[in-house]
Amino acid sequence: MNQKLLEILQTQPRLLDWYHIGPVQKAVLTDLVHDVINSVLHEVCDEVQYEHDWELSYSVVNRVRETFGVTP
Repeated sequence: MNQKLLEILQTQPRLLDWYHIGPVQKAVLTDLVHDVINSVLHEVCDEVQYEHDWELSYSVVNRVRETFGVTP
């Protein structure tokens, strides 16, 4: 999980504790966060493509993935 996601996770002490318990919990939480981000990006991408164009939608998706360290 990248630094930006860890900063957000620090606002949720219970999840942060769970994240630090062990490698399995860390992996599960990381996978969940990445799946949520990718799911939201899919929805946003569709909407941006409809309202604007493909190029802008891919630009938005790439920037969010880069910022949060999420792969497709």
